[in-house]
Amino acid sequence: MLQREDYVDLAWGLLHDRLSPSERRLALEMIASDAEFLEVLKLELTLKNELAQLKQPLPEPVKKRVQAMIKGSQKKALYAEVAHTVLEVFMPKVTLPVLNIFERSVFQ
Repeated sequence: MLQREDYVDLAWGLLHDRLSPSERRLALEMIASDAEFLEVLKLELTLKNELAQLKQPLPEPVKKRVQAMIKGSQKKALYAEVAHTVLEVFMPKVTLPVLNIFERSVFQ
């Protein structure tokens, strides 16, 4: 016999199409035979529908700002990596610890 937590997982998986064929078969059999599972499934469906109503696309200005921040952080990481590689090649080995201290204070 399944526990209530298993009912919730099974109902969620059925609603979101995440079950294996055997689990799906079990869930469909339980819908027909188990009133408690059917109640859990109804609650999960209600929750899914309520959450779907809350989902809203990002406003265009916010979306552009987030994309710009992502691109900026990628460029910053690339710049730091290239600068580190170039300085490693051209600087004497003695100055590498100084470079590491400089990176921590400036690039982070």
